[in-house]
Amino acid sequence: MKDEYTFDFAELLLFHRRLRSLVAIELKIGEFEAEYEGKMQLYLTALDEQVRLQDENPSIGIIICKSKDKTGMPDLCRICFET
Repeated sequence: MKDEYTFDFAELLLFHRRLRSLVAIELKIGEFEAEYEGKMQLYLTALDEQVRLQDENPSIGIIICKSKDKTGMPDLCRICFET
């Protein structure tokens, strides 16, 4: 996906038919880092502005990390579902 600053891509981009939303999925091999949340928000904004059609719902982002630590999850889930 291209924004005005850089070229960058989510690992997987799917379309959920029932939700009528694009779903961006990032796969990370380490622990969750705060920068992942910011990058995902950038992806979602770019998807909504450049790819999403008018009759579709806002894009959804999912970050999958190897670590089982759930420290940042409540805020991240809130951001994903409010976008």
